[in-house]
Amino acid sequence: MANFLDDNLNQSVFLDTNYLEVLGKNTFEFCVYQLVTHQFDLTEFTDRYKNQSVG
Repeated sequence: MANFLDDNLNQSVFLDTNYLEVLGKNTFEFCVYQLVTHQFDLTEFTDRYKNQSVG
């Protein structure tokens, strides 16, 4: 079963791109990001797939 690590969209380590700056605050994509990260209850998903040792 696949596992994942938490993402950090504010990082600019691997690419010289900060995705939150690129999206802008008044775009559809930013609104979807806000809904998924702040409004939806993802505990069932994260409880099953979250793993700090592998990506």
